[in-house]
Formats: sequence, C-alpha cells, structure tokens
Amino acid sequence: MSLKIFEIDGTLRGCEGQIWDRVNGYRWWKNELAEKEGGFEKFAEGYKIFGFNKTEGGYIYREWLPNAKQVFLIGEFNGWQNSTPLENEGFGRWKVFLPDKADGSPYIPHASQLKVRLESNDGAWHDRVPAWTKLAWQDHSTNLFNGVFWEPKEEDRFSFKHARPEKPANLKIYEAHVGMGTVEPKVSTYVEFADNVLPRIKRMGYNCVQLMAVAEHAHYGCFGYHVSLLLPVAAVSRFKLVLAKSTAPPSFVAGMQRRQCVALCFIFMLAGAEAVRTAESANVMHSVVLHSGRRSSQSFEGTMDVAGSEMIPSSDSLMRHLTALNTSAEDVQDGKGFWRVKNCMMTCPLIWTKIIYHSWLARSDAKKIVADSFAAGDDVAMLPSVSQPLGDSFRGTMRKTVWTFLKVIDDSVVQRILLALFFAPLGLFRVLTKMSPLGLCFLKQAWKDLEANEDYEQKHTTWWSFFLAGCPDQPPETAAFEDDASTSDLMGSMVYALAKPDGLEMEDQTIKWGNASTHVQCVRKLSRKGEWSTRRIMIERGTITWTADSICKDVGVVDQVREFFGHEKVFSLEFLTQPPAGDTVELFNGTDCINFQNPYRQFTFCAEPGYTMQKAKEVMDEHLGILGGERQLLQLTAKVERLIVASGVGQGDERAEEEVKELAQGMDDSGDSSVEGLAVQIGNISDSEAPEVQKAKEILKQVQKGSSLLALGDVHGGTALLQEAYAAAHRHEKLSDIMHGKATKLDASVEEPGAASAGAAGGISTTELIIILAICGFGVLCVGIGLAFAANNFLEVDSLESKVRVLSNVTQALPLPHVTSFFAPASRSGTPEELKYLVDTAHGLGIHVLMDLVHAHASSNTLDGIAQMDGTDHCYTHGGPKGHHSEWDSKIFNYLKYEVLRFLLSNVKWWLEEYKFDGFRFDGITSMLYHSHGIGKGYTGGYHEYFGLDADIDSHIYLMLSNDLIHTVVPSAVTVAEDVSGMPTIGLPVEYGGFGFDYRLAMAIPDMFIKLLKEVGDDGWDMGHICYTLTNRRHLEKVVAYAESHDQAIVGDKTIAFWLMDAAMYTDMSIFQNPHHTMAVDRGLALHKMIRLLVQGLGGEGYLNFMGNEFGHPEWVDFPRPENGWSHHHCRRRFDLPEDDLLRYKFFQNFDELMNALENRFQFLSSGHQYVTLKHSEDKLIVFERGDLLFIFNFHPCNSYDGYQLGCCWNEPMRTVLDTDEGRFGGHQRLEYGHANPFPPMHGMHSRNHSVKLYVPSRTAQVLVRDSLVQGGVKIYVDASFLEANCLESPAGMQIALQVCKDGKEETMDFAFNSEGCVELALDFAATFQVLRADGEELPCKASKDGFYRVYFPGDYAVAGLGYIKNGKGSLPAVSPAPGVAAPKAAAEVSGGYATEEPAPAVAGA
Repeated sequence: MSLKIFEIDGTLRGCEGQIWDRVNGYRWWKNELAEKEGGFEKFAEGYKIFGFNKTEGGYIYREWLPNAKQVFLIGEFNGWQNSTPLENEGFGRWKVFLPDKADGSPYIPHASQLKVRLESNDGAWHDRVPAWTKLAWQDHSTNLFNGVFWEPKEEDRFSFKHARPEKPANLKIYEAHVGMGTVEPKVSTYVEFADNVLPRIKRMGYNCVQLMAVAEHAHYGCFGYHVSLLLPVAAVSRFKLVLAKSTAPPSFVAGMQRRQCVALCFIFMLAGAEAVRTAESANVMHSVVLHSGRRSSQSFEGTMDVAGSEMIPSSDSLMRHLTALNTSAEDVQDGKGFWRVKNCMMTCPLIWTKIIYHSWLARSDAKKIVADSFAAGDDVAMLPSVSQPLGDSFRGTMRKTVWTFLKVIDDSVVQRILLALFFAPLGLFRVLTKMSPLGLCFLKQAWKDLEANEDYEQKHTTWWSFFLAGCPDQPPETAAFEDDASTSDLMGSMVYALAKPDGLEMEDQTIKWGNASTHVQCVRKLSRKGEWSTRRIMIERGTITWTADSICKDVGVVDQVREFFGHEKVFSLEFLTQPPAGDTVELFNGTDCINFQNPYRQFTFCAEPGYTMQKAKEVMDEHLGILGGERQLLQLTAKVERLIVASGVGQGDERAEEEVKELAQGMDDSGDSSVEGLAVQIGNISDSEAPEVQKAKEILKQVQKGSSLLALGDVHGGTALLQEAYAAAHRHEKLSDIMHGKATKLDASVEEPGAASAGAAGGISTTELIIILAICGFGVLCVGIGLAFAANNFLEVDSLESKVRVLSNVTQALPLPHVTSFFAPASRSGTPEELKYLVDTAHGLGIHVLMDLVHAHASSNTLDGIAQMDGTDHCYTHGGPKGHHSEWDSKIFNYLKYEVLRFLLSNVKWWLEEYKFDGFRFDGITSMLYHSHGIGKGYTGGYHEYFGLDADIDSHIYLMLSNDLIHTVVPSAVTVAEDVSGMPTIGLPVEYGGFGFDYRLAMAIPDMFIKLLKEVGDDGWDMGHICYTLTNRRHLEKVVAYAESHDQAIVGDKTIAFWLMDAAMYTDMSIFQNPHHTMAVDRGLALHKMIRLLVQGLGGEGYLNFMGNEFGHPEWVDFPRPENGWSHHHCRRRFDLPEDDLLRYKFFQNFDELMNALENRFQFLSSGHQYVTLKHSEDKLIVFERGDLLFIFNFHPCNSYDGYQLGCCWNEPMRTVLDTDEGRFGGHQRLEYGHANPFPPMHGMHSRNHSVKLYVPSRTAQVLVRDSLVQGGVKIYVDASFLEANCLESPAGMQIALQVCKDGKEETMDFAFNSEGCVELALDFAATFQVLRADGEELPCKASKDGFYRVYFPGDYAVAGLGYIKNGKGSLPAVSPAPGVAAPKAAAEVSGGYATEEPAPAVAGA
C-alpha cells in the first residue's frame, strides 16, 4: 500500500521508513481509541468526564492526579479548608459528587473561586488550579490564578445564533489581539472587540480573524507564547558603540575588548534570561495548609536550576523550625526551666539555646527559599511574595519570639543589666565602624507592635526610653531592587565600558558622524562632593570626554598624576536621559553652565570666566539628534558587566592587577567608578574548595568561554553559553549578589540590601557576631544574639512591605509566555459567554475565527498551571531535561501518554464545540517536530534536516490526530502551522500521509523584506531573489503569506511602515500642515502598498495582516510593565487615525480595503494558475499572472517606462482594475488611462503567446484583467442568512437606494429586488447603496462605519448575515415580487451618475 505523498513527491521515498512510522503510529492510535473508547471523537470529549459536569442531583468533579495520596477540593465555598475530599477511582482518577442544594442551586455557587489540594506520595502538599477549569481569575495581590466554577443559569448562557461560514478558498487572515484592540489605553473586552473591531475587519475585506492569546496565560499583554527575545534582538540593531582612546594596561585592554563585545552581544539575550529567571518565581509560590487539625506544610517542588544540580529547598524544614520556635516561646512564658519561673531567661538557658538555634536556621531556610525562587539574593523581606501564608507564619512566629524576649527583659532588672552589658560592645563596634545607631533600635518598633496587638504596657518606660534614645520612630525603607549608591557607580561603569576604546566600531559610524560638529573647551566640573575641578571636555561622535589636562589652568598635583596616567572619563550621549521638564542638555546661570544626566547621575559643567557653554550645548543637541532614540538597556547591561568583570579581570596576572590598582587610585573625585575600579572591588575568585565557590568558578569559566566565542565571531555559540551562564549566575547566591550590587567581592559575606538601613533597624552581620562572641564568650549573653536575629527577621518582613508589593509584581514585568489553563479563555477581556458573543458576531459577519492554539508547550508555572500537576515533573509533561524547553523555560508535553493525549485532543474539540471556533493556528510547532526543538539548526530544504534521529515521531503522530479530529468535527475548519523549518508534507492531508494542516505560515517572507529595508538600498533590490522567496513553497502545500509579522510591531523592532518612513510617521502625515507628500512619505506610501500587493499576489494561497499594519500604524506595541509605569499608551491600536481625513494614514487603509476587495472579486489566491513572466533586476520590474489577473510592479526609485511590452497568456483587451498610484491611495494618478481604456492584445513576448504594451511609472504597481470579465454590471442578491437575521421571510418589497451624482449633486435612486431576489445595475465599477425593507426602514451594513454597502468591481454580490457584502449569488429561493412592486425587465443603467431608464417604483407607503 502506497501513500499519496510519494506520488506527489517521489524523493520522499528516501525517508519512507520514518514517514511510515508516523503514519502507522497514527493508525494504531485510531484503532486503539476505536476499540477502547468508541472512537477518537468520543475520546476527545474528556471535558465530559473531567472537571465539573452536571449529573442528576448535582455535579461530579473529577481530576487526573496519578501521584496523589489524598485530594481535596478547596475554595470560597468551604473557606479553603480540607473539608471536601475526593475519592480515588483508580488509574490516577479522583472524583467527588457535589449534591445540589435544597433550592436546586449548585453546591458550589456560580463564579466562586477554587483549587484542588493534594498530598503527593512523597508527603508533600500542593495547591493546584484544576486542569480542566472552564475559567480562571487572577488574584492581583499574588498574581496567581484560581480556578472558577463557571456554571451560569440557563437563561444567562449565551446561545449561538449564526451558522459557521463556509470554508474560504481565498483565506485572508486579520491577526488580532483582543486585549489591545481598542483606541483607548486600556485592556479591550471581548464585547468591545466584537462590536467595534470585527465590523472593521469585514469592511477591510478579510474573511478570517486569528485571535492570539485566547487561552488563559500568565501575562495579560503577551501573545500567549515566548517573546522574551523580541525586544533585545531588535534593540541591538540600533545599539551603537562609541570609541575613545585608552591607556589601560595591555593585558586589561585585551580583556576590555572581549567584554565590550560581550556587553553588546549579551544585550540581545538578556531579557530572555531575565524572563526565564522571573518566570521561576511563580514555580515556588506555595501556601501552608492545615490538615486534620494538625500543622502541616506544603513542600516546594524540586525544580531543577540552570546548572541542573540544585533543588529549591522545601518549606518543610522552615516549618519545623517555626513550630519549634512557637513551642519554645510558650515554654519560656510558662516557665518550663529551673524552678518554674515564668518569663524565664537565666533559669531556662536550654530553651533559649533552642530559640537561638531554630531562629537562625529558620532565617536561613527562608533566605534560601527566596534566593532560589527569585534568584535575587537572600532578602527575607520577599518571603511574603513567595508565599503569603508562609510569610505570615514566618512573621507571626518571629513576632511572638521577639515579644517574649521583650516581656522577659521588662520583667527582670537582672536581665535588663545583662542586656545593657551585652549591647555595650556592639554599640562600641558600630561607633568605630561608623555603623549607627545602636543595634537595639529594632526594639522600638517591636514595642509599638506589642502594645498595639497585645495591649501590653511597659513596666520600665524610663529605662527603655533612655536605652532607645536616638532610634528612628519608623524603620527606614530600602530601595526596591538595588542599592542606589552602588547602582549609580555601576551605571557609570557601564557607560565607561561601552565607550571604552579599541573594541568594536559599527560600519556606518564614519558616514553617521562625517558631517557632525566637534567641540573642545576648558570647563569647571562639579563633583558629587560639591567640589569644583578643571577639566578639558571634548564632544565628538556622540560622546563627551573630560580629561585632567595641563592645557587648562589650575591643574593640581593629583590632576597631574591623572594626566600622566591618561585618565579620562567618557560618556556616550545616547545614554543621557531627559528630565521630566526641559531639554536633555540644559543651560542655566545664563549661558555659563550646562546640566545633563544619565538615569542615575547628574553632571554639571561651567565655563571658564569670559566663556559660555552655548556652543557645547548646541553640539551635544546636534549629536543627540543624530543618535535619535538609541538610549536604552543600560540597567540590564550593568548586571552583565558585573558578571563579566568578575569572570576575567586580571586573573593570574599580578602585574595587571597592580596596574589596575594604581589606575583606580586616581579615580575622579566625582565618584564615578570605572571598570578597572570595579574589577579591583570584585577581586579574584576565591581558592576555597567549598561547593558554592566551585560552582561559581564553573559559571564564570562558562562566561569566559562564551565571551571568547563572541570575540571570535561565533555569536550563536557564545550567546548560548552566556545566556545559560547568566541564568545560572542569577541562581547562585554569591554571583547574584554581585550582579545586583549587593556584594562587591565573590568571597565577601553577603550583605542585605541597604545594609546601612538594616543596621539602623538592628541587623547584626557575621563580622559583628564574631567580635561579640570573642568579647562575651558563649555564655548566657548568646541569648541576646539569637533574639537580635529573630527580631531583625520579624522587622525586615514588616518594614519592607512596600518592597514586597513591588517584587510580587515581577511576574508582570516581562511577558510570561505560556498557557496556564487550557480550557479557560483569558479572563482579562471578559467572561466565557462574552467570548462566545464575539465568535457568534464574527459568524454573523461571515468571518472565520481561528484561535492561536499552544500545544507545543505549557507554562512552567506550578501554582496556576498544569506543570507538576500531581507533584511530579512528569504528570502531563516529560520528566527531567526532556520535559523542559531551555529557551522558553516551558514544559514539553508527553504526547505518548494516554491521558495527556485525551487532555490535548479534548482541548481541541472543546474550543470547536463550546466556543464554535473555526480552526486553529498551531503555535510554535517547529519545537514539536524535532527533539532539538529546532534550536541551533538551520533548514535549507535537505531532507536530512527534517528526518532522522532528531525527528520527534510522537509529536508528529499527535499533530496528525489533532488535524484529523479538527476536520472531522468541523469539516469547514482551517488549520495553520507556524513552522519555520518548512517540514515536508506539513500541508498535505492526513489521508495522503501528511500532517493534515491546510496552510503553513510563509515565515521567510517578512524576514526577507526586513533585510532588504535594513541593509539594501532601493536600487539594489534583486527582483529574482524576491520572486524566489515568494514562490519557494512545496507543490500542493498551501502557505499563508505575510509581509510583516507581529514581532515587528513589538517595541524595539520596526514595522515596514516604520522602516520606510521612520520619524516622518509622526511629523509628515498631516495633509493640513503638509499638503504635498514629503520625499520620505512619498517613498514609504508607494513601497508599502507595493510590498503588500506583491505578497498577496505572489506569496501564497492565503494572506495575513497584523492589526494596525494595514494603515501603517505609527505606534509600536509596548505591553504594560514597570519600565513604562504599567502604561497602556502603546498597548492599543489607533484605529482613529485612518478615519481622520486630514491624515495620510487613510491612504494606506484605503488601498488595503481595495486590494482585498479585488481579491474577493477575482479570488486569485485560490487559483492554481501562477506564472512569473518577468523579473528584471536592472529595470526593477516584476510581472506575473495569477488567476485571471496580470500584475505589473516597477520598484525602480527613478525610472518610468513608456510603452513597455509585457507578455501574458490572454488574447483579449486588458483593463486596469487597480493601481497603487490612484488618487484615493495618495498616489499621483499617472495610470488613470488604463481604468477607462482597455489595452489591445499584441504579439507574443517573454515566452507568452500574447502581450500588452503600457506605461509603467516608477514605484507603482498595476493590476489588469480581461475586459470581458468587468462587463455585465453589478448584481446585488439577498442571501437567506440576511433575511433570517432581520426576521424577514422573503425579499418581497425590499429595495436598494443607490447613491448617484446628478448635476453635481448626490442623490439616491431606489431599485426593487426582482423575483430572484436580485437587483441588476449597469455600472462599470463601484456602487454605494442602502438596503431598505418593504416599509422603507433601512437595514444597515454592519461592516461599514456609515451603514452603506459598497462594491468596487462589476460582478455578482449578495447581502448576507448581519449585514455585509459577500461575493457570488445568494442562497435565496425564487419568490414573487410584492404587490405593487414592478420588477425591472432589464438592468437599470446608471452611467455617469444618470439613470437612462426610470427605476422601479417604490413600494406604496414607503
């Protein structure tokens, strides 16, 4: 038995064995499911078994948790208590019957939140969102999701009204994100999208909408998949290095060159690693549970770190220590020491020893949990954001311990004396080391809390007041993420590093700065200490350099030393920031001084007497203008530089170290730190054999290796190593501290963020501890030490809640990319019923609705996703490394598992049946097709790249099963594969042996146009290469072509319109201010139209556009995040712009509407006829036939050709039906002749039998069709769906009111529908009309902004659905005209705005 695919492509027989493996696997599953489940369609109804399902007398809830020991359903309905147990049915299934209440309402109230709680076989407890939940809501205090019991009353359930549209043969997709589908800066709703955007999509001529991020996912702004590399990759294309002279030691200069390369190349993968690190935080946010009346704890899953060796610590250990502390505190109060003295200390030393011991270890465990989950140091202040219940328990226990200590001291004069003796050396130590005030200040806040919570009154207020004198009333707050002082220095270091010399220089620097001014001047510089020093400044090539130079006067001895060593400071102007009000470079004190700043530092320069800073400001402003917006990523780069410096500065080179130290000693008094100084601060790697140090060595060696590869030009290999090392360093306590500015040396003791502030609250460092123990010995005074630690634990948590709130929102800062609840629609845009309304409205407008389906991977979040659903890493996903996607930090499904297959296939059928979606765009399936996930591979078409050991046959089988299911359940469904590799047979039917997709995205096309626009001048475009890329697709495997992807709309990248016009998108789009196009706009407008038409005409069998690109949207997409103040300003689509007649955006949109109308009329996308007649790179011409149309493109920026003869296959006169130069599209109207006058056929040309000769202006495209196909006028039919939507039985008495122009005035003429439900109009081209009922009431077009229906080309059209125009005759049976309505005998001719016959009379009484 042979497969059809081998007949289509005989070369596939070389891979026949592996192809048969997948086909036989698919057939085996079909047979297995038919035998065991009654067919794979029934098997795919798992949502009728799992989750909540209505049964007689109540609901059954069922979950698959194969590793569970016991399971509870918890939620608002039972106070989140373990009072609703599930019973084990075997085979991993757990269920509970929930009887209805006496009044018939559900046991669980509708729209209440819940979770499933389980104890796994290892004894750990886990709270999980039900895997089959129909809705999930986010708790904004924790950013975690809870499942929602969504069972509205029957009258509140949405009922679909409109049938699915027929499967479009000419697929034109409008890709959209519901959340940003609004003009207003907010999250758009499903209802708003349905009412406002869907009609617009239909008006623009698209027959399909593709909705991104429909399934619930962890970040509300993202597209539902991994986007972490989009920003930095684009940003690096705009990032520039500016160079200056260097006099650093040779050994160090070599290292600097390497680090410069690393700093540049590292940036573009930095946000990816940051997103991975941020995503990890959600994996460990668990809660303490109470079970069977005893205290228990839920363990933190053992999530592997980047290095693959360490596990996130369990909260069990922490809870044991907290329990022991609670017990010990009670023992102290009850006097369970010697002689039963209550509130004891001296008489119960063993109890206090236990308190010290458990307090110390509890703090250690808490720090480890925070550090390993947030990878950001050891600040226990973040514990409540890791787990609010655990944080509360930690805080409560520490509070109780501190209060016990206070009561004990307050009760005994002896113990107060001992306390004073204890703190005397501590106070002395802090005074000598300038760490002030005294360490007892923590007690002041503790007293306040004790009095407020337990109504406890101090017995010895005078003693306490004296002892706590000078302590602040409130504990100081620390910075949210980093210490400001160290950050400032390190920001300076980064600017210095990026401007440091002899490294890299961009190729365009000479051109860029060729005509730029330079400026040199002696100035007075103000240091941070408020001291003035003389410097010589130089402004050139985007930098400002200041140097201690004897040319300028008053150079002291220190400055002479600096001059001798060649010390200078270089700042790149691209890193300057603009103050809230004013210029980036500001003049003050007349014109004598200037100010400018980077994000962390302000600089002041003043002119010498008799001079001004006016010229310096002018030159700096000029350079800033050249640099444009290239001033970002500085903060992320600082972390990179710290790690790089730690990895390679002066190791094993004593001479280099000494030279660096000498140079560092001559640092500028301003406090700016150079990389050399930073290197000295960090120092060498310790020789310790401790595992932590050894691991640090391994990470830093990988940094060195990766940076070396980058220096040698291996960007891919170097980047891969560095990204992995960067993530690993974040998980390493010491390296993370260095990267975040919390430590300055690898072997230094870890300081808390804001160490000075923490000291004010009573924190005790390890150094202090050693000194105290040496002075006091290990006697009873150790009690005070332990209590100081305990108190500080408590106070840190309480006093830094503002910090906690900031950190708890980290998960929103970057787009967490993956689906968490597969059966739940994204709740941020509305309810399930509102999503159904959206889909139904689309069907009423004749629009197919595709959903972005993410089955390639799942979110790695454990608390609100299905990763580790049963407490193991191999429930729904593969276990170990195979189950982890290294680049996306997501989990990979195990497609071989029976219940996993049920889950995924049921998910497919759920969206088809419950929400009536019409198909899917399968996201990221390149990752599914290969074990390597396509990482590090290139695909050039050789079959060895697609088949072999890397092919993931299990995934192949699943894709065949899912496509088969989709097309079986909904025969009109459309499936699109997002595959960058071009896997053979991906677009062939399952019965042929293919994967079953209807289309594959042609992802090479937008990449080609980006490359052309970025790197090639207009006159250098290769027409042959363009045509090859557009036509390079496999036989019979259809593709969806698109000119630009949604990736380009993300902040940091550019759309085609932006590449073409850049700043002119903002400054030159007003017709009122600029009646004539500027050169930039004229070029951009012309090429934008041509590129889109070329892609639609030649690129594939389908077409796709991302929302807003049809009118050249001037704003990028920037999701709300901390850096933009959580703003929605750029997370929206400005649909208002093309509706403004005074803005040129309307020209882009007008053309897009007409281009799609042309395709809808002639449907060339579905035509099998495609022939490229001419691709002339010198003349810059592309000519091709597609369907019934002839497309002619002239991309030449200057040359127009008159009388250019072009071959074609038609021996008929040819008429122009569309051209990009029309006035309504903002063109110059150079091709008007061809619209009114057909071109006669001529002799053969270009290997075609016939030809036409015509005028081909520069930067224009024109489309011709046989003149015979635009004869016969316009026919308007009424479709049965339109009558049904308007509750009409027939079109009897209905009319159209046609807009005509008579004597220069607009009028309407009424025409009645004939017995066939048709009106015939003898129009050459466009018609604009209204549809009227028999009583004269208007039945408006829902797809237009004014209610009018419009057709643009002669042909047959039908008014259908909710009120839209579709091509072809309607499905209406013949009816008799209404009484009193005379059907016209022939078409009513309307020529030049005049009716040559009287129209049919209107219905009486209309």
